Amino acid sequence: MNVNSGTLTLSNSGTDTGAYNIATGTTLNLSGGTRNLNTGAAVTGTGTGNVTVAPVGALNVAGGTLNSALVNNGATTFASSSGAYTRAYSGTGQLVLAPNGGAFSFAPILAPGYVFPSVTYMNLGTLNFDVPATIASLNLQGSSFRGNGAITIPNLGMLTVNGTTLGGFSALTVNPGATANFSNAAIYRPVTNNGTMNVTGISTISTVPGAGGSNSGSLT
Repeated sequence: MNVNSGTLTLSNSGTDTGAYNIATGTTLNLSGGTRNLNTGAAVTGTGTGNVTVAPVGALNVAGGTLNSALVNNGATTFASSSGAYTRAYSGTGQLVLAPNGGAFSFAPILAPGYVFPSVTYMNLGTLNFDVPATIASLNLQGSSFRGNGAITIPNLGMLTVNGTTLGGFSALTVNPGATANFSNAAIYRPVTNNGTMNVTGISTISTVPGAGGSNSGSLT
């Protein structure tokens, strides 16, 4: 199916094993139901061609491939490995990566200082990024979060790390007024706490020798 101009809207559920080709400047809009991209399905967006998931829509990548910019305002699940997703990502919806869902790489798609929306990322496989990022609200559960980009939690921001490994060489900075919650977590990067850090369960905060870190905030 070729989207050559304007917007193609799919308002009901369906399962695909074929191809969508989305020309630059056009949109494949998933406005309702659940769209399953099964093995053999391929969505390819040229240039600014994108897939949009509406607030009541859902996209399930289950063996197919998604090679298009994605505006996720509903729910998107990468249910089985189809390689790393490396195209532009935005939106305020829920992103779910199953443990075998491959890698979701933010490295090539985020501008420095990107602000994560208030989204819960859950049941993750591997989430990668190598650019500086600002976290407004991010909940990591059972995941592996990697990359050497610095992480900053701004005033009123919150990072929750539950049963997760958070690795990298650049600093995790908790600014005044910000909160970081660690539960049964492993943090392997320098940590500078100027806000509030809450640690529960068996958690490890460790850095490479000489990497540094400091605490001038609250640690409980």
